[in-house]
Amino acid sequence: MNANLDEDDVDQLAERLEGLQAELGKRSLKAFAKQAWKIIEPDVELNWNWHHDAMCEDLEKLVNGETDRLLYNVPPGTTKTTFFCIIFPAWVWTYAPHKKFMVASYIVDKSEESVLKIRDLIKSPWYRRNYGVQLREDQHAKRFFMNTKGGWVLATSTDGRGTGEHPDFTLIDDPHSAKKAHSEADRKAVSIWLRETMSTRGLAKAMAIAMIMQRLNEGDLSGVVLKLENWKHVCIPMRFEPDQGKPDSDMRPKPDPRDPRRRKGELLWPDMMTEKKVRAAEIILGPYGTAGQFQQRPAPEGGGIIKRDWFPIMDPPAANTAEYAYWKSCRATRGWDTGATEGGGDYTAGVLIRDLGKGRVPRFIVEDVRRGQWGPAQVERFIFATTSADGKQVSVREEQEPGSAGKTVCEQRARELVGFDYKAVPVTGNKLVRLNGFRAAAESGLVAILRGAWNEPYLAELEVIPAGDHDDQGDGSSCAFNDLTSGPRPTKAVKLTWG
Repeated sequence: MNANLDEDDVDQLAERLEGLQAELGKRSLKAFAKQAWKIIEPDVELNWNWHHDAMCEDLEKLVNGETDRLLYNVPPGTTKTTFFCIIFPAWVWTYAPHKKFMVASYIVDKSEESVLKIRDLIKSPWYRRNYGVQLREDQHAKRFFMNTKGGWVLATSTDGRGTGEHPDFTLIDDPHSAKKAHSEADRKAVSIWLRETMSTRGLAKAMAIAMIMQRLNEGDLSGVVLKLENWKHVCIPMRFEPDQGKPDSDMRPKPDPRDPRRRKGELLWPDMMTEKKVRAAEIILGPYGTAGQFQQRPAPEGGGIIKRDWFPIMDPPAANTAEYAYWKSCRATRGWDTGATEGGGDYTAGVLIRDLGKGRVPRFIVEDVRRGQWGPAQVERFIFATTSADGKQVSVREEQEPGSAGKTVCEQRARELVGFDYKAVPVTGNKLVRLNGFRAAAESGLVAILRGAWNEPYLAELEVIPAGDHDDQGDGSSCAFNDLTSGPRPTKAVKLTWG
């Protein structure tokens, strides 16, 4: 270093260095993030990790138009909100201050907090000195502000009403509350918000959407968009899960190719989230909370309250054998849970279970499952056809929904199935309680399933109860099982007279 440099020379060099860093920040989100972090969190050191590289890379692709729909499933506490909802908009404004942003969360207070931090960053001496973005004083509210180039940032919520604004980027941060994600009504409302409100806002321009969240339920907003073809999905679990060739229904995405971890259970960010911290959090969250919020799966590995490895898959006995004849002589019931929406909504499912009798292991055999999304007329025809095919030796039980409408449907069904052992079963209590007997028998090794094309969808649904999007096959199973184990069917004594 030149020993003759005076204080002014040092200041000029520092100014030039800051200018060079600022120019680099315009060209690289990663470079900008490292500089902006010191303004946003001056008392917290940023321990850069590989997932920060991934987030910066994918957000740059969102800006460049390489993708316009980005979904990130990543654990809490990994700086996802700071990078997606604070640093990213401020970075875009360094070279495109006319761009417009909407930040949404399950509650407006959460998105408002991000918007305030964006504003504070842009108003900081460092940002104003290097990027010169000026905010309009007449559009400077807590949830909405504009700059002098026409760009703006708006805070809203997924349960809020549309404002009519048309952003260039919509950033969705945790669209569900962890407490409400298992509410079907809440999940449906959030899905409608995305499908209708956001799609209409994006009609006027090519709006890009980035969503960051934890998996909380099979039917959460991640589950909705994963059924669409145009979303880029990045899943980063807290503990590494190697690709084990699991079926799609296991809901375990393949590891991200940028993930350097190789050992099962290896932590995502061990410098910040140590084994001790993560394990303590897992105990508090429990198996379902850990699976969803940390591992990005709606249910624990291998299943939740029902595990797929409880169910051995077997072949039926050969026809014309004593064992086959014995099977056919045993009690069997098909339990029905009916829906009434064609092509969508709840499924109609009929589960046939046979009881081979005490002392047999397995004792209960799930022989067949019929399932589909049909309207009322199709449901009526399908149940009649299935009952006829099963034969009169198979009892038929159907869950009767509360209210007069449910009673009317079952009364009509009884008339249609006259001559068969049909009975409506009024639905009472919690469905998990109704499923307890079947679950306990399966855990004890008393339930097997016959090999068939329906096996995988059946097991996939059971293993995510109660966090799944559908539970019709579970309801059909409990309906049939509870009938078989409720005691012997009553028989009538018939007095015959001769002559």
